[in-house]
Amino acid sequence: MISERNKKDVGENMKFLVLTFSLLFSFSVFSQNLVSPKVTFSVISFDEMIPNLIYFVTRDRGTQWDWSHYIFKYYPSLETELESNNGPASEEDIVNSYFARVYNDRSVELVAKKEEIQEKWDEINDELMLTLASVVEIEWPVFLKDFSARISLNPICPRFLNKNTFDIFYQSPINGKIHTTTHELLHFIYFWKWKNVFPNVNSREFNSPYMVWHLSEMVTGVILNDPRIQKIIQYPSHTYGIYERTKVKGKPLTSYLSEFYNARKDFRDFLLTSYQFLLNNEEEIEKAVGEMPIMTYQRIIN
Repeated sequence: MISERNKKDVGENMKFLVLTFSLLFSFSVFSQNLVSPKVTFSVISFDEMIPNLIYFVTRDRGTQWDWSHYIFKYYPSLETELESNNGPASEEDIVNSYFARVYNDRSVELVAKKEEIQEKWDEINDELMLTLASVVEIEWPVFLKDFSARISLNPICPRFLNKNTFDIFYQSPINGKIHTTTHELLHFIYFWKWKNVFPNVNSREFNSPYMVWHLSEMVTGVILNDPRIQKIIQYPSHTYGIYERTKVKGKPLTSYLSEFYNARKDFRDFLLTSYQFLLNNEEEIEKAVGEMPIMTYQRIIN
């Protein structure tokens, strides 16, 4: 017969086993629910690429946001063709014809660059995705589980939030491609966090020229220099030069943002503090970076 003491010991052991099983089961379910996004690299098609190249070459010329010089840096002969054009061809036609030739000439190289970055990226994908989620303090949602990174002739690297897609410049060194990929992925999870902090945000504010977009680009360099991210990508990050040159009350704008990040209570606090700073200094900052439209309700921060 089992003594009363042994019965008690058996009961306690059963409780322990049930508790242990429950914890293990809960952890298993939790792990299955975690999203580990993947990035698939491909070569962008010419038809997908050319509209953005035409846009960046021909729009906003002579303004603070003139991107054409970035493209002419890598394709100086294009600038020469545009400047010497005296015929009926439009700038759009010249840009189209020019990049059609380049795309054809470098098609084999584009494929090689795609294969190279995919191999390198796969080595760090899972660790980096978990780290970005930890830094921003939010899990990847299920609708952000697959990303398309397209190797392109475009050095500006646009991203498309509604398509989980972004472009990577083929001439960047491998560590530069890894940095750009990380930069773009940060935008996706950053805006997901922003929407959790500001549930009523309109998604159009995630693009130029809204203040929400400006802030997202201003803070990217600060966030990517977090030691947890740098441990993986090992590539110092900067924001756009226009933001680094901007001063508020005689002090660099980016210095304020770095201080807010280092003093944050949590990531939500960093967003609120940084956004409030832009609101408080809106007029001075706009003189340097151009207009920063704001949705009326977003002037009130809880």
